[in-house]
Amino acid sequence: MLEHEAIEKIKEKACNNRCIPELCNDGCMYGNEKCAFSMAIKALENQQDIKNALHDKKKMCQNFVNRAYKQEQYARNLLKDEPDREDVKEDLNNVIKLQDRNNALIEFIENLEDILN
Repeated sequence: MLEHEAIEKIKEKACNNRCIPELCNDGCMYGNEKCAFSMAIKALENQQDIKNALHDKKKMCQNFVNRAYKQEQYARNLLKDEPDREDVKEDLNNVIKLQDRNNALIEFIENLEDILN
């Protein structure tokens, strides 16, 4: 069940939108931060926000990797024609490091996503 589905279920099942006295100090379903239902809804919304942020960061890292791959191919082609170009060799090394860093970030984000799912 996704977070937004769980939120809807909580809202549906919450005693016809009234709090259960044992779970809420004020009797107010949505206005009281101490209400168990309100806290559950807030936690689910926060989890969905985290998942969305991770997805966006993963996409950004993947775009960096794709661009770095194109730069790597360009540098390798230059080195075929001019194998003594130290500046191109240095650029190639930097691009490879950038790819490695972003691939490591993607893997880390995927691990976090697995934990959240």
